[in-house]
Amino acid sequence: MLDTEEPMSSESSQEHAVAESSVFAITEDFFLKDRQGRTFKNVVEGDQPRFRQLLEFFSDEARQVRMEDAERHFNLPALAGVVRELEDTSPFREWFSDLEQRASCRLRQAIGVIVRIIMEQRGWRKTNRTRSMGQTNLRTPSDGELARHNTAGLSWWFTKAARFEKPGQQPFRKPSKFMPNTMMTVARQSRRSVRQ
Repeated sequence: MLDTEEPMSSESSQEHAVAESSVFAITEDFFLKDRQGRTFKNVVEGDQPRFRQLLEFFSDEARQVRMEDAERHFNLPALAGVVRELEDTSPFREWFSDLEQRASCRLRQAIGVIVRIIMEQRGWRKTNRTRSMGQTNLRTPSDGELARHNTAGLSWWFTKAARFEKPGQQPFRKPSKFMPNTMMTVARQSRRSVRQ
């Protein structure tokens, strides 16, 4: 069998590896052209300087890698990889706490759209599942009331976040509690053989 393709040089293989894990810099225009992003025009225009800072925050390569790692290695939503840093960053911390309940909900939904866009651009797809990020008081807030934060969980402001999967990659699976531990099984078998 003849191989007609030339082998990849080391330079082109490095370029290919960089292309697979390259940063996706999301822009305001890209966000507003997205099928869901366009529905958040009021969030974008409500506080444009902070929204641009938010886009810059998510355009960082290290953060995007942490979002992928949260899904791939820790069985957590992508947002879990950066949520603590996001909520501790000064302009965003004030932005979350200063908004009334409905506006805060819209902002958090817009952040979910940003995460989806970035994950899709990096080769992931939504699973249509969510996972809890925190627990809050079940009382429904009245109109005009400031947003309340969570009382427990990973996140201070987000109660749940979307899950993603990478096509062609084995999804994270927790071992079953009924699955025998391989080392214990081997040890038991060796003790049995010694007794006989």
